[in-house]
Amino acid sequence: MTKKIMYFQAAALVSSAVFSLLSVSVSFDISLFAVFISLSFTAFLFNIGFRKFLRVNDAAMLPLVRKLYEYLPFVHLIAFVIRRAGAYGTPYILDVVSVIFWVIITVCANVLLYLLAEKRVYKNNPDLELSRAELPPKKKHPVKKAVLEAFSWIDAFIQAALIVLLVNIFIFQLYEIPSESMVPEFLIKDRVVVFKTPSGPKFPLSDVGLPSIRSYKRGDIVVFRNPHYETTRKSEVKNFISQIVFMLTFTKVNLNVDEYGEMKADPLVKRVCGEGGEQLVMLDGTLFARTRENKEFTPVADDNLWAEWNVDGLSSNLKSKINRVPISQSVYSTLLSVEKERKLLTLDDAKREAQELVLAFSKAKRIFLPKEVNDEGINVSSFLSEQELNEYYLFSQNVTLTRKLLSSDAGVKWFNEFMTSWSSTIPENLDMYEQAMYKLNIMSKLVFGRLIVRNTELILLGGTVQSLSKDERINELLNQAEDLHTYIVLNDSRNMPVFPKNTASGDPQYISRDSYFLMGDNRFNSLDMRHSYDTFYIPLTSYDAYSVRYYSNIEQREVSSARILGTTVFRFWPVSRIGVPGLTAEKSR
Repeated sequence: MTKKIMYFQAAALVSSAVFSLLSVSVSFDISLFAVFISLSFTAFLFNIGFRKFLRVNDAAMLPLVRKLYEYLPFVHLIAFVIRRAGAYGTPYILDVVSVIFWVIITVCANVLLYLLAEKRVYKNNPDLELSRAELPPKKKHPVKKAVLEAFSWIDAFIQAALIVLLVNIFIFQLYEIPSESMVPEFLIKDRVVVFKTPSGPKFPLSDVGLPSIRSYKRGDIVVFRNPHYETTRKSEVKNFISQIVFMLTFTKVNLNVDEYGEMKADPLVKRVCGEGGEQLVMLDGTLFARTRENKEFTPVADDNLWAEWNVDGLSSNLKSKINRVPISQSVYSTLLSVEKERKLLTLDDAKREAQELVLAFSKAKRIFLPKEVNDEGINVSSFLSEQELNEYYLFSQNVTLTRKLLSSDAGVKWFNEFMTSWSSTIPENLDMYEQAMYKLNIMSKLVFGRLIVRNTELILLGGTVQSLSKDERINELLNQAEDLHTYIVLNDSRNMPVFPKNTASGDPQYISRDSYFLMGDNRFNSLDMRHSYDTFYIPLTSYDAYSVRYYSNIEQREVSSARILGTTVFRFWPVSRIGVPGLTAEKSR
């Protein structure tokens, strides 16, 4: 046997033995099986490859030896994963050393497969050629032949799956788009190629892998691990197993579910909209950014190239392929109308109207309940509960609240506090988002106040609930309330507070180095890094003790480059949409 084969086989066996020792675990869990798998395979390979093949030049062993070396790297990779699948992790240095030996094993195995190929192994090893000549002719029984054929197919499938697994981990992976958060760039069931090598892929369940050799810029579409889910050893094991099952079942079985059995949105496909060193804010659908060098917020012009706010305005051809249009053209027009009204609102005019509404209600209340009321000692902070300050409740229950205000001794005082307390100390130096929410709160209050005053006027005239609902002015105000409700419901998709938040002293903070802010293109249909998966009951503005409340899911977060798996480089399905993402998006109206 040639010295090359002897040297590489010795190196492979020694490296495998060392790797097996590195797989030893003292935990009584699944990690115990790692050393058993690794060491058993190594011992079997030593017996077949060295004792029976290398020492005696037994040509009959050649096919089995080749097959063992084909599987050698994969067996040790499986042992690597199992060792790290237990309750306790492994030190980083142990992972590094294990990976080094795995690489040596893989190199040696592939060199040996090259050297042991039939077209060269017999030519370079005369003794092995003589052994082959002495082998008896093969006569296979039909049943045995069928069994061997079946095993060859199973072997081919397993090897292909394992090779694809390695390719998926370190080179590229195919993804099927699961949602419409990236419309119009991606549609549901679009299939894309994600290039992973430059992003520094890691060995499963470890932090060891290829170095990251690229950064990302605004506009890049990336696939990344969803930071909304807790990353634990157990979840990572489950994720790795689900990838294997997903691949072996030709994408038919996905085990990547949460504790409730719901499919996890992990990984995600989103676009880089903010880079390290930037502070962001979004108002009326326009993204603004600033840096330490440029202190003023300026619009991010490129964001308009991919942000889609009005899916209903896309071409009919593209809309026919979209399952859900998040808002209609009329709703989008309503949003623009509310934003226009908010921009035109002046605080002086709003203060004047609020005072007039309080005066009108006070006069009407004295007519409705003509008795002297000393409300100086009345505490009105609990007149309405937190839940009753919800914008929808205020608008929808305006008649009930009118009667409550008219019949309560605290009615006038509470109405005065609610309508005008914000104007006693108007805050200064609000950022653009805070100022917009401050005005939106006032707009909501003014519409509510108008409803209360108009209801009171009609009640004094003997109006009933039915007659109130037929009043032209009431219906006009209810339409205004509906517009505001629509805007507030969509507020957290249309607008975004400053991120990262300023410090308590007002100093700007910026996205961390090597981190990014990611959003979906379909802004009204994307749960992305703007949002939490939970909702919070919060005031529209923190600068008004009687602020209108709403349900929000704003909870921004940045994504470290370590969580990014790769970038989308090509869409290969459907055929009609083949192309490079970013160059082929259809946005024609």
